[in-house]
Amino acid sequence: ALLLEKLTHWLRDMLDEDEAQHRVLDALAQVWDHNPQMLRILCEDIMRKHIVLPVNVVTWVLREASAKRMSHDPRYWDLLRDAVDISFESVSLFAGPLRMEVETAHQANNPGATVNFKDESLVRAVVGQEKLDAGLVCAENAQDLGMELMEKAVTVSQSRRGWGSPT
Repeated sequence: ALLLEKLTHWLRDMLDEDEAQHRVLDALAQVWDHNPQMLRILCEDIMRKHIVLPVNVVTWVLREASAKRMSHDPRYWDLLRDAVDISFESVSLFAGPLRMEVETAHQANNPGATVNFKDESLVRAVVGQEKLDAGLVCAENAQDLGMELMEKAVTVSQSRRGWGSPT
């Protein structure tokens, strides 16, 4: 864990492509083939450190090769749940404090007025561009993760009902 902490920035730079993150997950799964609990712990750690995006864990778990390997052990599917939890948790960690900060600043300048959170310039003026960008990235990652899950669910549903061939 300490080594991972020291290498976090370097690993983020090296693993900025989705396929590189999938290869890391393949390697971890191969090394910890007989210990899915350790795989889960490491995956959770690298997702929380933003080394691997939760959406990439979802796409990796749902790939045909991974699903075949993992279908024998239900603990692997905990990876899917962890990825969803971490993604939505990161959105709420940004959204809650950001919302409070904007509401507090807006109420100080405009007592009794409601905040229009769709006004990006207002939010940017209060919290700054860097915080706004970080919050938007978290929200976009969670949205991508949700879309990936929906696409896979539709594909599975269609293939089981004969509505079309899986993509």
